[in-house]
Amino acid sequence: MKPIVFILLVVLVVLLAANFQSLYLSYAVARAWQRLAASNPAVGAHANPPAMSDSPDGALAPLWRFSLINGAGQVSSDDTFHAASHTVQDGLRLLSLHPDPDFPAENGDMWARPAAGRYNNVAFVSRGGWLPTAQADIVITFYARVNPGFYGTAGLVIQPEGTLSEQGLFVDSFDMAGVTFVGPESSLQGHHGALLNLSLGWAPARTLPITGADMFRAAQYELRIRRVDARAWRVSVAVDGQAAGALDMPPFGPFEIQVWSDNYRLEYARPTWLHLAPLQSVSYQDGGEKTFIIGALQVGEAARP
Repeated sequence: MKPIVFILLVVLVVLLAANFQSLYLSYAVARAWQRLAASNPAVGAHANPPAMSDSPDGALAPLWRFSLINGAGQVSSDDTFHAASHTVQDGLRLLSLHPDPDFPAENGDMWARPAAGRYNNVAFVSRGGWLPTAQADIVITFYARVNPGFYGTAGLVIQPEGTLSEQGLFVDSFDMAGVTFVGPESSLQGHHGALLNLSLGWAPARTLPITGADMFRAAQYELRIRRVDARAWRVSVAVDGQAAGALDMPPFGPFEIQVWSDNYRLEYARPTWLHLAPLQSVSYQDGGEKTFIIGALQVGEAARP
């Protein structure tokens, strides 16, 4: 082998190794988009559930299929478990994380099932069956804010029906779209704060700051999911009645809603001369007390304007 060929091969191998993550994530997003676009069911005969709302009174409202808490590598259906809890106050749901004294000794294995020992999370998953049609959008409205000192991530997103089981296991790929709040210590594709996010195949696909939104201030958010055609949807967000951003997305088929608050730490490193794109990484953090507050949640069909 000629020296120049050997040098070029070495350079190619180094570049591929340095860019494996970004290449894989790009592939995962493209593959998930294609999979979802190809599997969109016919909607001619689909009947959406009746409009539903969350009425926090200490019990699980009919809107919700289940709630769960992750902690110490386990899953619980209790209101309080390990370093997390959910409570009701003045008609609002409070999803809270607390200091985790066991955090230093817990494992951070991202592939552990149902989750890493260091992963602390509170989640509510709704009943499914929602699907935008040619005649009607699906609209989700809710009030939300986070407490001072907020860290990690929280929010409200839609995901294909049946994505998450009551045992805290993802049944298939994780695809989601909606409002994500990201703490100031983290960065999702270069952004933190109140974001409109689309993730496909476990990978962030598109992220936009929500115009005019301050996650520390209570505001009304409206997510509107619209069918564009058989292979495309569009998700838009409004804050206190003002349009604040929109993303194109693949169709999810009948979907459910997830509300959550966790202790992820998201890092987004700018590329060096070796890297074709920035590097997105995920780890866990014990950030102390945090609360995600959500209320007045309603979901239902709305005639297309």
